[in-house]
Amino acid sequence: MGWTGTQWHGSGTRKDFLIHEFKQGNDTHSWWISDLSMRGAVCYCISWSEDKTTGDRKHEGMVILTEKRKDEPYWIYYKEMGESVLPYYFDAPVSLINKLNQLGEPCNDNARQWRDRCLENAQRAKIKVELGTIIEFMKPLNFQGRGGIYQESKFTMVSLNGKKVFRTQEGRLCRITNWKKLEYRVLGVQS
Repeated sequence: MGWTGTQWHGSGTRKDFLIHEFKQGNDTHSWWISDLSMRGAVCYCISWSEDKTTGDRKHEGMVILTEKRKDEPYWIYYKEMGESVLPYYFDAPVSLINKLNQLGEPCNDNARQWRDRCLENAQRAKIKVELGTIIEFMKPLNFQGRGGIYQESKFTMVSLNGKKVFRTQEGRLCRITNWKKLEYRVLGVQS
């Protein structure tokens, strides 16, 4: 689906805006979000709904993308996706996933996959990759060079001017943004 844009003249952060925007209610139901965690412009949270007549509450993990545009300073755009649609954003904090799991089982297989991928990403982020480490990505990456387009899956972590970069098996140097979010395995350390 698309994005929703709305004017925000209130003071505060995007997080404050989302809390305000997603707190709604009518005669029979109320809705709100809790446990917000902002990762850049992406919000991870728990979405709640409550039936006022029965007191029944339902919850779901949610990802909310946010955007502010320089030419529209009083507008905020957002797009929300529940875990049941398997949003392709897997940086939710472990504490949020643990709380969701304590609250109950995922509502479908998509939600289960989303929670699992978030936990896997958190584990990968903890892995320290030192100079000389050889990594193999599960899916080959495409690069364009002087000789055309080539694919690589194995890389060695090396230093270039004091910064960590990857070297291909053929000796090409490259940077791979957000590489820890990709599926990979450590093959060993080159001495």
